[in-house]
Amino acid sequence: MILTLAAVAAHKKIRLSKLTVTSRLDRQEFPAQKPGTTISTTVTLNAGLTDREKKILFRSARFCEINRILRNPIQWVETLEEE
Repeated sequence: MILTLAAVAAHKKIRLSKLTVTSRLDRQEFPAQKPGTTISTTVTLNAGLTDREKKILFRSARFCEINRILRNPIQWVETLEEE
């Protein structure tokens, strides 16, 4: 996500003096009502950006490739091989 934000900022010529992304993973396990995982992300940008610039950057973070992958259901396929 941070690489996407930096690339979009460079492409749009948005001057960033501060850019941090913090993510937290919360797992809800059994016997919880609805087991699952929540990923909470906080994007911190420098002061002085216009509302439009902030929207461009935040939107790019929300729709970056990794974020899109994690929003969809994930299927695991495990294979055990012996030689």
